Amino acid sequence: MTECEICGSNASKRAEIDGALVNVCDGCAKYGKVAPEPVKLKPKPKQEIDSSKYIDPQYPKLIKKAREEKDLKIEELAKKINEKESVISRLETGHLSPSFSLAEKLENFLEIELVKEYEGNLVSQNKEGGSGLTIGDVVEIGGTDD
Repeated sequence: MTECEICGSNASKRAEIDGALVNVCDGCAKYGKVAPEPVKLKPKPKQEIDSSKYIDPQYPKLIKKAREEKDLKIEELAKKINEKESVISRLETGHLSPSFSLAEKLENFLEIELVKEYEGNLVSQNKEGGSGLTIGDVVEIGGTDD
């Protein structure tokens, strides 16, 4: 238990006294202004990231084309999916990448596919016996046909 910084008994509150925030008991709290209890926020549950999915790099064109085919202005699309106009505008210009949840919202409303899945198995065994992605797994090395 914390000690009251004025009288030494058990402190149960924090109060501002002469500009300092101190631990005080109920009796000494009258000498200052009792500080409100801090709000304890619950941590957000961690969401697993599915590393087998990615956002189609053509998302700006796909979003704009689908919006125009539905004859919607940026403002109208934003209202319909509960997003800011600036978000839609930045998506369409490629200045903002959509999160997976925003991509799903756009996919459902615009009836397009933005979230893609990697083809094949990207995880391999490296020479040390560990598993992980190496540059050789990603880059195709080959000569030129002359």
